[in-house]
Amino acid sequence: MVLNNQFCFTVIDNFLSDYECDYLIELAKNDLVRSRGGAIRSETKVVDARTSYQHWLKKDSNKIVYELGHRVAREVGIPFTHAEGFQVLRYELGQEYKPHTDAMVVDSEARRKSCAGWGQRLKTALFYLSDVEEGGETIFPNMGVTVPAKKGRMLVFKNIDEDVPDIPMYESLHGSLPVKAGVKWSCNIW
Repeated sequence: MVLNNQFCFTVIDNFLSDYECDYLIELAKNDLVRSRGGAIRSETKVVDARTSYQHWLKKDSNKIVYELGHRVAREVGIPFTHAEGFQVLRYELGQEYKPHTDAMVVDSEARRKSCAGWGQRLKTALFYLSDVEEGGETIFPNMGVTVPAKKGRMLVFKNIDEDVPDIPMYESLHGSLPVKAGVKWSCNIW
C-alpha cells in the first residue's frame, strides 16, 4: 500500500513462521533490559516515553537469525550489510512507546558524526512475534493509520526521503500503543 507519493508502507502477513517468532522470543527472553531511547546511539538512556524491555541480537548470532536478516534485506531492498542487529521487545500491561521517528534530525555535529559512522535509518522492518489480546497496535498518528499486532506479520516503512536525508519523514512518526491485555512481543531491524 502506498499512502502518498513518497511514504511506502507495507504489511506482509505470515512473513515469519510461528517457529521463527517463538525462536526469537526464546533467544531474548532471559536477557531483557529496560528499553532505551535517544537519537545518538552512544548516548541512549532509559526514557519515560519508552516503557518496554529489549534485547539486541547480533545479526550473525546464528544461522536462523542470519537467514532471516537476508530475507528481510531482499524484501526491503537494502543490503543486509547495512542493517543493524535485531532488537527484540517485550511489552507488558500498560507498556508503550510514545510516537517517535527511527531516523534522526541531523542538526548538530554529534549527529552528523553518528550518521557518518552508523548511517541514517532508511527503513524500519517491524515484526510481531505474538498476538496481543488487546492493545499494542502500531500507530502512525500523522497518517491516521493503526496496524494491529499479529504473530508473523511484518510491517515495513520508510523513515526518510532520500532527497532530504537529514530530516525524518513526517509520515514515519509512529508509536506502540499501550498493551491493555496480554503481552506483546515484537522485533525490529533497521
